[in-house]
Amino acid sequence: MSKNLQLRIIFGLLYAGFIFGMLYYGKLTAIILLVVFGLFMTYEFNNITQANRTNGYRIFMNIINIPLGIGIWFLLDQLPDIYPLLVISITYGLANIYSLFIKKTTLIKNEPQWFHMILYITLPIVIGILGCRWIDDFSMQLLYLFFIVWLCDVGAYFAGKAFGKRKLFEIVSPNKTWEGFYGGLIAGILTAIAIHYYSGLHTLGFWIISGAFICMISVIGDLIESSFKRHFEIKDSSNIIPGHGGFLDRLDSFIFTLPFYTTLIVIFAL
Repeated sequence: MSKNLQLRIIFGLLYAGFIFGMLYYGKLTAIILLVVFGLFMTYEFNNITQANRTNGYRIFMNIINIPLGIGIWFLLDQLPDIYPLLVISITYGLANIYSLFIKKTTLIKNEPQWFHMILYITLPIVIGILGCRWIDDFSMQLLYLFFIVWLCDVGAYFAGKAFGKRKLFEIVSPNKTWEGFYGGLIAGILTAIAIHYYSGLHTLGFWIISGAFICMISVIGDLIESSFKRHFEIKDSSNIIPGHGGFLDRLDSFIFTLPFYTTLIVIFAL
């Protein structure tokens, strides 16, 4: 096993253990975790989209955009229900999917960048916070989402290493393969089935469908982040997590999947 892979596994387990503790403890720590994640991702997003600017300009934009993101959180938190946010977030997600797969480009390259920051990062974070406040056991359901996304990613990595031949989307992510995708899909569905028997929440059918759907959407979320990083000629959003890059690199699938997953819960499970 290479040193880089060892480092990746060690810090991946530490990262997963921290998330497990914060989400398992309850909704207050889950909200704190989401806020912290949102701040780091906003900072990294600004640095990526302003990569060609001077350090002074990037610092200036962070001084503006991070408080802007926080202000939007508090504003949206006053809404009477979560449904308009889900509609807006999913519509934006579908627009990104259309741009990536049909137009073969990233939507996030377009100005104004603060607009994409709000829709891409702030809105899913607010949906997660409101879900913790309004939906029973939502912090645990966020934990289950993390498990499915994470194990789907792990399954795809090892299946791709062992069997990968056919490229999934080479122009955006040359290392991803169809074999890896299928391995991740199987891992995600098995994880969802295990969650059903452990948690007793929802039906087995809900979890099987959710597991497959989450895996597919999470792969798309990763490709969308890869496409806009490629546009701005950035490899990692930061180097804060050794062996993994930045928080946006680790959470791109999670934040893209969260509004879709919450919608499934609202429509089929409440």
